[in-house]
Amino acid sequence: SVYDGATACAEACLMGVRINKIKNVFISDKLNPNYIEVIKTYLWAQNIKYTVSNSMPENEEFACAIYSYPEYSGELKHLPDKKNKEIIIAYVDLSILPVVEPPKADIITGDYQSFGLPLNFGGAYGGFIATKDEYKRQLVGRIAGKTINKEGKISYVLTLQAREQHI
Repeated sequence: SVYDGATACAEACLMGVRINKIKNVFISDKLNPNYIEVIKTYLWAQNIKYTVSNSMPENEEFACAIYSYPEYSGELKHLPDKKNKEIIIAYVDLSILPVVEPPKADIITGDYQSFGLPLNFGGAYGGFIATKDEYKRQLVGRIAGKTINKEGKISYVLTLQAREQHI
């Protein structure tokens, strides 16, 4: 989990840059405009180039491409296919996934607000990032693993941690 959906999108873009070692990100203009601004701020702070457009330019190489599923307007379109080796990131609305085909993406991000979770003292909604097993070491934050305790019961433990965020 991460702070919110916008932060999840930005962190996923940074993952794409780390994985492909290319400092160039494509951002679909069909993503929530507030999320685009958060992503741009993260990328600016890391001196990473970005393009915000409705379609990926043909003549550029990108570390990753981030799209919204559904689009910010509510239209549901399949994500474009990879053009090169870019990581495909999808910001998804979790509430639609039981009734539509999940997007084909390397990294999935989103927030939990569609489940009606209330804001706590004006705080964030709560965001998430999920990825293919091969990219899990690039995830920000922590990963909880499932195990069996000494009494034979299922337990969850922090198995991978980037920082001491659980304090």
